[in-house]
This record gives sequence, structure tokens and C-alpha cells, in this order.
Amino acid sequence: MSDDLLTVNILGVNLTLKAKDDSTQLKQVIWFLNKKIEETRDKHKSVDQLKLSILSSIYIVDELISLKNSQYKTGTDDTLPQTDIVITEEVDRAFQRVLDVLDTSVNE
Repeated sequence: MSDDLLTVNILGVNLTLKAKDDSTQLKQVIWFLNKKIEETRDKHKSVDQLKLSILSSIYIVDELISLKNSQYKTGTDDTLPQTDIVITEEVDRAFQRVLDVLDTSVNE
């Protein structure tokens, strides 16, 4: 199946994104992101768009970590459990994708 191109608007910025196979999941991601941005805007009415984006990203990553931690049992010793390492790597990748989008938006 070919890649789908999807034009989205985030904080007034139009982006064309490529979705592998089906754009359904990407549409859900953009819907969730816009919803989280609106919730953040309600809490922090006087912040600029860049700070709004960063704060929204922090809230999303916090939710992701909370969800992942609730799914896995952590270890009892002082070392970082394997599941926490995987979660940390996933969060790093997710946050890097957010930074890439922000970087693209700022540079356009």
C-alpha cells in the first residue's frame, strides 16, 4: 500500500505529513495533539505558541509515561528495570518526533 499524504493544521501552521499505509492513526494523533493543545491553552492563557507546544508535549509525554508505568511492574532493586528502559527509549523517540515537527514549523 502506498503512503498517504495528509495536510493538517496545528496552531495555525499547515503541515503535509506522510502516513504509512493508512492515515487513520495519524489523524487520531493530530486530533489528540490539537485537543491537548486546547486543554493546555485553557490552563495557560498567556503563553506564546512555542511555549504552548512545549507544554502540550510535556503533558502528552507525562500521560504516556504514566500509562506505560501502569502497564508494567517495576523492579525492586536499585537498577532500572528493562521495561523502564524500553519506556524511556519510546518516550525519547516520541519526544524527538515532536521536536522534529516543532523544528519544521519554526523553520517554515
